[in-house]
Amino acid sequence: FLSHFLLTSLLLPSLRAASLQGEAYVINVGSEAHRWTPKELGITTDLSEINNPENYERKDQQWQWYGHTKLALHHFTKLLAEKLEGERIFVNCVHPGLFGPSTGLLKSLKAGYFPPYYGALGAATNLLAQPFYRSTRSGALAVLFAASPAISQEESRGLWIVPCRGWLMPRWLIQASNILGYLFGQKGVAHHGIYLEPWTTGDRVSPYPGTESDHAYDRAQAERLWAFAEEFLGTKFEI
Repeated sequence: FLSHFLLTSLLLPSLRAASLQGEAYVINVGSEAHRWTPKELGITTDLSEINNPENYERKDQQWQWYGHTKLALHHFTKLLAEKLEGERIFVNCVHPGLFGPSTGLLKSLKAGYFPPYYGALGAATNLLAQPFYRSTRSGALAVLFAASPAISQEESRGLWIVPCRGWLMPRWLIQASNILGYLFGQKGVAHHGIYLEPWTTGDRVSPYPGTESDHAYDRAQAERLWAFAEEFLGTKFEI
């Protein structure tokens, strides 16, 4: 998140210059993992907690802390879009989908891990998902859409753009998933409010505003995170 914040602040003069000639776009590549941020923390700016190696070494926490980073990116997207609302700079966050091993993006996870599952359950889920992974070509489409004239024509700002529509995960499936996770030593993987999105896999793309977690709409949390980033990086947005 901090790298995105710093780079965008440095590019803002160039973005403004480009917007005077038409439109400019800021596209943050997010992830459905923003739903799995540690629930007891939400977004934390406690550096001792962020830099605690134990939070990244334990398998049951690794994916949650990755989600923590992505949730921060969602906050940044929404607040920046709001601050630039009067300008022709369109800020949005995009989920490209779930990529397979052929892209190399999940290479380090190996076969025994399928976020947020790991071990035997992760290996089984990963095996079942093989036919549905996205290609790099397909995954790029939603990102390219976020930089297309359709965004400026519709005045789309601060959105979570996904490749296709989704639907709310039914409670029975949530319960079944958690029971299965419990049997493999993984508790509370699924929770109410998760959307099943056919766009996470496969090659069909029809970009659409997605549904974010409730945490993503916490304005007070977003403002605290913004202030933390400016102080930590020693930079300020000239807005």
